[in-house]
Amino acid sequence: MVWRLRVRDRTTGLVTLDITDSVTRHLGTITVPNNVQSGSVTHPGFADGIAWYYLQLNIPAVQLPPNVEIVGNTLTWSHAEPIGNGRAPSGKILFGIR
Repeated sequence: MVWRLRVRDRTTGLVTLDITDSVTRHLGTITVPNNVQSGSVTHPGFADGIAWYYLQLNIPAVQLPPNVEIVGNTLTWSHAEPIGNGRAPSGKILFGIR
């Protein structure tokens, strides 16, 4: 599915903004707790475009962010390292399509 934004000047009708490749749609947010090794979410909206995700995490300097993969209509995340002392990066994964 193609998404497009076209803005025209009200007076002249001339196009002042035309965007076709950067329009995105936010589908959801996953909370990543610091005491769970992995998780996933299935969303039928992934079929409507090219999937994207954004990590918004609290990452201590000695830890790696989780691995994130989107296959079909499922987003899966897993911590890159085993959870030690119940601590791993926590935060959110925002996801959507473009």
